[in-house]
Amino acid sequence: MIMRYHKLALTAAFALAIALAFSCSSDDGNDNPPPSTAVISSSDGGSSSSGGSSSSGGGSSNSDNACPAWGDWVITYATCVKTRTCIDNIQTQTEQITDPVKYECRTDGNIYLKGGITDSRDGSIKTYDAVLIGGQTWMAENLNYDVPGNDTDVCYDNNSSRCSTYGRLYNWATAMGGSASSTANPSGVQGVCPAGWHLPSNAEWNVLMKFVNPSCDDNSDCDGAGKILKALSYLWNSNGNGTDDFGFAALPGGGGGASGGHVFFQYVGNIGYWWSASEKNAYDAYSRDMDSNDYASYSSHSKSLLFSVRCVQDSP
Repeated sequence: MIMRYHKLALTAAFALAIALAFSCSSDDGNDNPPPSTAVISSSDGGSSSSGGSSSSGGGSSNSDNACPAWGDWVITYATCVKTRTCIDNIQTQTEQITDPVKYECRTDGNIYLKGGITDSRDGSIKTYDAVLIGGQTWMAENLNYDVPGNDTDVCYDNNSSRCSTYGRLYNWATAMGGSASSTANPSGVQGVCPAGWHLPSNAEWNVLMKFVNPSCDDNSDCDGAGKILKALSYLWNSNGNGTDDFGFAALPGGGGGASGGHVFFQYVGNIGYWWSASEKNAYDAYSRDMDSNDYASYSSHSKSLLFSVRCVQDSP
């Protein structure tokens, strides 16, 4: 396993308090290959669904092999086009995505769900973009939901402007909303996410990583994935910005925790941490971490620490 500088380079003030909490581990897991396409139903104006196998339906070819009725849209992500196929697979048709309501095909080849998530649970209406990657629809920014009456979700440095930029930081129990650990795909854990969305398990993070870099193993550090998933942004220090090939736009929101009755914050601008719904044991849970290097790290940390959250859309 590759250990990078941020697992060791703690400040003197906090090194003893969190040296164990910010430990990193890597374990082998089951092979879980990612889908390469996602089906967008042609009957609902473009609502996304999970899964990756092509599907078609509605009508069969006539005697001259024409297709009077087409099946579901099959979104081929890399080229940002719709391909629709006859039920008998005799003909195909391809065209650019033009639905102005939900999906937008941008010049960078990414498919975005524009403002597709509206969340007013904490009394302030927030909207989030989402992005379709390898058959999964991910939030394209960190969650910024203030759980009412809860002090285990905070803005970095208790500064509200940090929440506007990086979203909120949550300890694992708050991110999970009291649910039990899950290794399933999908996790089935709504947790702190809005209705219709959930906290991703390790298995779901594995799908993302292996879509970005098919040579990566499950539950392991993924070389190159950090560079590809990080935002092309000045917010990354040390020339750590990414290429953001898929619109995931990962930002270095840092992390926090408590020591001696005081809340501390570290690494904004240098590292981003994102919880999974999968625990390692009674004290630690798994996360994915990105720093100024090209890796996306598979790590375990104390459940008491404060990390970012990305939500994944449920299957319809």
